[in-house]
Amino acid sequence: MKRVLMLAALLGLAGCSQEVPNVPAPAPAPAASTAAAAAAPVTDALPADKVSVALSDVDCSGTPVAVATMGWDAGALAAGGVSVFVESPGNPRKLWVEAGQKDTATTGKWVFEGTQFTLQDRVSGAVLARRAVAKIPCQKQ
Repeated sequence: MKRVLMLAALLGLAGCSQEVPNVPAPAPAPAASTAAAAAAPVTDALPADKVSVALSDVDCSGTPVAVATMGWDAGALAAGGVSVFVESPGNPRKLWVEAGQKDTATTGKWVFEGTQFTLQDRVSGAVLARRAVAKIPCQKQ
């Protein structure tokens, strides 16, 4: 019984990183979590060619939404790995994935315009880079 509960807890935690956030609402006043993120040391030490966010599977039938694939190479700046946080308008900042210093990760179909990804050193918490999805390209009908 104990093993079943432990397995259920692990599976529940594993599925959390792909949860679909709510459709963005107008951005409220900055929350405490946003203020805490702003207080983290920001180095933005990674140049544009070391962190990328590419969109795919775009759906423009309602509020534009897409799948994003993020890639990074933090090198020696994050020898202990990275944490990637995601935040979208009207939704709180949330840990999305923890991974190695060089990796890629793909979201579900829950990336909206205004979604921001923050790459941090997992050990020190230093912000290494931020990338935002300013616009999701939609074809005009």
